[in-house]
Amino acid sequence: MKTILVAGTWGEKDEKPWWMPGSNFALMIQAAGAQLPDEPFRWSTNLDGVLGENTDWIRWGVALTWYCHKHSQGESVNIVTHSHGGQVVAYALAQGLEVASLVTVATPVRKEMTPIWTAGAKNLWRWSHIHSDNADFWQWMGARFSGWFVAPREMPAPARNIYEPGVSHSELLAPELWMERGWNRLIVGPGVAR
Repeated sequence: MKTILVAGTWGEKDEKPWWMPGSNFALMIQAAGAQLPDEPFRWSTNLDGVLGENTDWIRWGVALTWYCHKHSQGESVNIVTHSHGGQVVAYALAQGLEVASLVTVATPVRKEMTPIWTAGAKNLWRWSHIHSDNADFWQWMGARFSGWFVAPREMPAPARNIYEPGVSHSELLAPELWMERGWNRLIVGPGVAR
């Protein structure tokens, strides 16, 4: 089963992208048993949803669905996504993409995305959401202007929320932290196969 890595906002501009083949993150999850496609999923990584329309996320959700079908021969996939890359995944799920294991990392919990996540959850076997506290300013900022009075950090059910205090937005992707906490097994551990 293929594991797809989905970058967050401005992830195409990262100096050392965590989601590229050969990155420390990719090597770490491959060592745990994840199988990555030879070519990464690339999307615009543009900020969207600021004015209430999520057209870029919707469009790239369609692209992610096609990418996954191409690389998995129609089977379910596993996905690890960071920040607003989670919104792209939510739209792909809502459009019918079947995902065995999803790990969202610091994805902003946006109010208008709640029905999209609800619609997509039926195509999802297992979902883990890793988040921090005020040390992660960007997750809070990404959710704050979506209509919440107090922006939540936890994703709604059926997500299993994993709280890691005192860690910044990007540091939540540190391979050392993933290995220490056993998060690398969230992708390939028991119960992933459908």
